[in-house]
Amino acid sequence: MLREQGDKRKVLSNERFKQVIIKKILQDMNLKDDYQPETILSMISYWKNQILRPNDIKPESSIEEELKQIYKQYEDWKENNQYIDFDDFMLETYFLLTYEPEVLKYYQEKFKYILVDEFQDTSYIQYELMKLLAAPQNNLCVVGDDAQTIYGFRGAESHFILNFDKVFPHAQQVLLDINYRSTDKIVGLGNEIIRKSKQKIDKQLKAMRTGYQSPKFLRPNTINEEAKIIADTIQTLVHNGEKTYKDFAILYRTYAASRAMYDEFVLRKIPFVTYGNDSLFYNHSFVKPIVDILRLSQNPNLEEAIVSVAPVFFLKKDEVERTLNRIATMEYIEGKQSENKLKEVISILSKHVKSFQRDALQEKLLELEKLKTLAPEKAIKHIRTGRVFSYDKYLDMNKRQSLTFHKEMVMEMLNELENSAKRHKTITDYLQFIEQIYLTHQEMDAVRINEEANVVKCMTIHQSKGLEFDTIFFISFIENVLPHKAALFADYQEDRIARNNQPNKNLSKLEEALEEEKRLAYVAITRAKNQLFISSPKKHHNEKAKVSRFLLEALTSVRDTYGRQTKK
Repeated sequence: MLREQGDKRKVLSNERFKQVIIKKILQDMNLKDDYQPETILSMISYWKNQILRPNDIKPESSIEEELKQIYKQYEDWKENNQYIDFDDFMLETYFLLTYEPEVLKYYQEKFKYILVDEFQDTSYIQYELMKLLAAPQNNLCVVGDDAQTIYGFRGAESHFILNFDKVFPHAQQVLLDINYRSTDKIVGLGNEIIRKSKQKIDKQLKAMRTGYQSPKFLRPNTINEEAKIIADTIQTLVHNGEKTYKDFAILYRTYAASRAMYDEFVLRKIPFVTYGNDSLFYNHSFVKPIVDILRLSQNPNLEEAIVSVAPVFFLKKDEVERTLNRIATMEYIEGKQSENKLKEVISILSKHVKSFQRDALQEKLLELEKLKTLAPEKAIKHIRTGRVFSYDKYLDMNKRQSLTFHKEMVMEMLNELENSAKRHKTITDYLQFIEQIYLTHQEMDAVRINEEANVVKCMTIHQSKGLEFDTIFFISFIENVLPHKAALFADYQEDRIARNNQPNKNLSKLEEALEEEKRLAYVAITRAKNQLFISSPKKHHNEKAKVSRFLLEALTSVRDTYGRQTKK
């Protein structure tokens, strides 16, 4: 449409290039160490899906004003360089059709009948574009499943499908209520999970396939035990010739919940592949600085690690990089290697800071020496909550980061990091194991593009939508993971910027968040074709964990329907 109307701008499709642009903007604004470029781009995408241009955003704090300016500068760069990105396709088309009635009329007449697939994933701007194009005849057909609206973080809104018949009162509804994928027992559990949703289209799915195996429930003591039981089960079924590795998928709510599974697979050499940009747990932006502090405690000459931890030392990465280049030059001229590059960097940069900062930097150097001989779990505890590094407190103080990430999810990842260190006696052993994880992850790139590769598939529930697998292990189905703690505190959160133009007025933030979490559970269960294992560990990060309310509700419903069972 835009091309037809004379838009000749180039398409900015390379994600890395977009990140480079954002990095340059952050550098110019002296914010390079404060935001992750991919997070900024995700937020800009969300705003565009809500039809919010920079001038439409009304900041409520200095940080929100910062984010608005980053967005504005990104848009200015594209305009000056004649680029347009994927989200602009919709945004520019929306304004073209809104402000050019003749153009709108032309396309309304050109597209007399409109079909929208995956309607439950519709964002606000997609919905508005659809309504513009379909009018005035409204020869419109939408296909979707309200029980699978799980992309709220991308702007998808459930009430578009739930209220379709109210917006288009002449619409006819056709229920596609036959499931051809899963066995009757899996479909039955899925029905019970979604039955008590507060807002849904009433339907009872019927299965075309009869299954002999009911979903199996696991209640291991810990997530490490959970991983061992699942690995044992997979190896046994493969060894007996009942299954192949590619028959299995591991589904989880968050990346943190998958850490123990990855570790166990690597230790046992079970072939597996992960999906998603952040699928390497130890490389996550909040986890990596702690791992790099551990690295520096063993080897203070690792330049990449020195740059990585600079913000934790309250130093700027640019200055650290320049100082390292200066040290490298001196090494070349003098023909000798530095014995402690971290110490040299701090010595050079200490000359330009206040005395209290100098003292704090020296304390951190001394703390690294103390960490050197600690067990890795104890060392991570010291880094997180000790007086010198106070990493948890450092993150909490960083309001820029906390606006773009749920604190609960960050703490969950850090707790999981601590948990991962338990099985290793020395920091050296632990770091070698993490290196092994890195190497395994690199090998996955070649496997990931081969759909027929004989490997276990590991992914978040969000990534699994639309897919199906012979056998699924749905892990960590417990309170505070699913439903996630971030959802349980949705009414009180101030740590994410999200503005819905079309909020669901019938539900509170908490109710809306819990409804989407329940739909996630439904999606996970209905990915399984033949066999489903659901696991709810008794402990999560050293605290007692309750079985997810969604599973308990479903099982209570089954009991009331088919007769009360014995306590056992």
